[in-house]
Amino acid sequence: MLNTEENIIGKLNYIGLDLNNIPTEIMEFKNLEFRPKNSEEIKYYKVYKYVNVKDIKILISPTNRLDAIETRYSKASPIYEYLDSENEENTEKHTMFLKMLNDININDIEYLEEKQKNLKNHIPFEIKFSKDYLWQVYYSENTNQYFMLAPINDSEHEALFYVLKKQLENRNEKIFIPICYENYSQEYLKQKEIEEIERELWLFAKEWPITYEVYNVDNQKTISIVGKANIYENIKSLYKIELTNKDEAFQFYKLLKALFILQTELPHYYKFTIKINDKGGIEFFHQNKDKIQYENLASFIKHEYIKAMEKSVKTRESKINLEKTIKILKEQSKQLEEEYLFREKQISTFLDCKKTFFGKVKYFFKYKKIVEEKQENKTKEQAEVNKQKIHYCERQEIKENYTLEEIITICKQLDVETIQVRNLELDIEALKSKNQKMEVKIKNSIKYIKEIDNHKKSIFDFWRFTNQESLMMLNEGEALEENKKHLKRVFNYEMDIEDVAKKIDAANRNTLSNEELDSIFIASTDIIKDINAILEDKFLTEENLNNLKQQALKEEKLVSKEDFDIFGGFTNNTEIKNISSKQHREKKRDKFTILGITQDTTLEEYVEKIKFIINNIEEALKKIQNEIEMPIYMIGKEMNKRINVFDINAERILEDIKKMETEEINLYKVILKEKSNLIGLSNIIYYYNINKTLPLGMDEAEKVLIDKEKLELELINEDYNNIVYDENGKIVTKKICIFEYK
Repeated sequence: MLNTEENIIGKLNYIGLDLNNIPTEIMEFKNLEFRPKNSEEIKYYKVYKYVNVKDIKILISPTNRLDAIETRYSKASPIYEYLDSENEENTEKHTMFLKMLNDININDIEYLEEKQKNLKNHIPFEIKFSKDYLWQVYYSENTNQYFMLAPINDSEHEALFYVLKKQLENRNEKIFIPICYENYSQEYLKQKEIEEIERELWLFAKEWPITYEVYNVDNQKTISIVGKANIYENIKSLYKIELTNKDEAFQFYKLLKALFILQTELPHYYKFTIKINDKGGIEFFHQNKDKIQYENLASFIKHEYIKAMEKSVKTRESKINLEKTIKILKEQSKQLEEEYLFREKQISTFLDCKKTFFGKVKYFFKYKKIVEEKQENKTKEQAEVNKQKIHYCERQEIKENYTLEEIITICKQLDVETIQVRNLELDIEALKSKNQKMEVKIKNSIKYIKEIDNHKKSIFDFWRFTNQESLMMLNEGEALEENKKHLKRVFNYEMDIEDVAKKIDAANRNTLSNEELDSIFIASTDIIKDINAILEDKFLTEENLNNLKQQALKEEKLVSKEDFDIFGGFTNNTEIKNISSKQHREKKRDKFTILGITQDTTLEEYVEKIKFIINNIEEALKKIQNEIEMPIYMIGKEMNKRINVFDINAERILEDIKKMETEEINLYKVILKEKSNLIGLSNIIYYYNINKTLPLGMDEAEKVLIDKEKLELELINEDYNNIVYDENGKIVTKKICIFEYK
């Protein structure tokens, strides 16, 4: 049902439209000759421009904006047909226009007006802006004309009335809007090259970017590539790459393509990392330290080629020397086999002869003592030959520049040579092992023969020896022990957190006393500052206690000693509560109750309570250890000297970063190996479980508490990056200094 005529007249007056005196500019309309393309419609806006509202022709279509462009355009009519109340053919259209006017909220038009004022001299960092879909503005190349295709069946028509209002005011005003169904001009980069950039950036940033062609108020064009990048672990930052001319765009394209090819073709050699600079752009680094820019790309490729060439020379030298060593070892193996066969034959003869009387007599008189050959000189000579390494030298003239094809070729050849060297090393290890076993066999055979020879002093002694029921055994060579590496389970947050959280909570419930659970809860609150102060032998002041009392007063929890809660955590309340969609009937722990804060609490009592809590925490930390190596994270100016609370989920750290007012923040990562002492802040830390209804897990906080002093932390890496994010329409940039410990 329509509002009163008065209301419609009021809105007509607001937009400045007199239906009896429509301006000539609105009445005039020339054929746009717009031909919708047959290709798939663009799923997001690619082109944003400042367009003068006077240059936008308004068409109204009885369709929805999600309908196909062909349908919307074929059914569209110029706005003057909807304003015409005299022509009977346009009566229905005029009625539809009045209904749209009746439904419109003036506040929505004013919102767009305010939004466009903000956009007048400031293009958003992410280019797109809220409700940009309202601007159904298209461009006809044939007639060089912008036009708005306003859909009647949509519920939001403020963009239509905003443009109409500005045209009626006859203002020469530009608005920042997306141009629908418009593709890139391809003046800076071709469509294929833009698609390649998006695909290649995904490799480094781990998220797909969006490329926009943006025209400023002076109609100067910029290619803006906007996306999110992992700057550390799962912490993501916004970034924007701006290419303002053809040379700059082509240089970025070539740089990105070169790095992409190197990393994908030679993944064992190259893994480039990205950092966000203080302007929100992306910078590329090799081995996290060498910054790669287009200007130094050629020198970088040359340096890497020379480095690969030097490695190749050393590898070939190693190959030649290893082949020489194998030849020597094979010769040694042959000699050892011959020697062993000789001794084996003598032993076999003895064993055959000892079976009969005549055989024993024959062996005693025929076979003389075997004198052990001295191999010392021969062994020394072979050792000297082994020491003499061959030096391989390959002369190659260094060129001014090298191509990617050349560096890929030499690196792949180096891969082949490295595999050959590794195979030779394995062959050498096998030959050495074989020769060692053969030497042991020869040594044992010599001992065996010596034992026989020792009993050939007389025929009677030899006779007794050979008649023994059991003779000494000929020992085989001993097997060499192999070093076996045990696989270590690695913590994966997405896959393991639920299982690990339940195990942590179960261990807390089964191992810790209620007093220890209370104390751990206190350490999870802001009281951790006072805990660390006592641990560092600092004195607490009345100010510390008074601030705590003020908090209790504000939360209506400051009571007198007479009002002490005798029930503790017990409650017979049947009220159902939820914790991460899991139901329970348990009471939450309260720091004021645990600390016993009343109006009459003295500083001495408070300090004694903190000391009691510290003792409980230290005892609790001795009882609980982690079952899996896992990384944990914390931000702040510095790590506390003793008790610290860390996050298990790196991604959640982003919320804490946004809350900090400083522009430079330290991020600490600690890799906790198995059997490290820690307390997981599981559900039992935050709730009592008197009714036995508390779910297992870490639903309140995925955090752990550690005593840094007991972990003997070692700093293994320092790095930095910038993080960019949108805060209520304002782009904020902060520097993140990263410290990794284990």
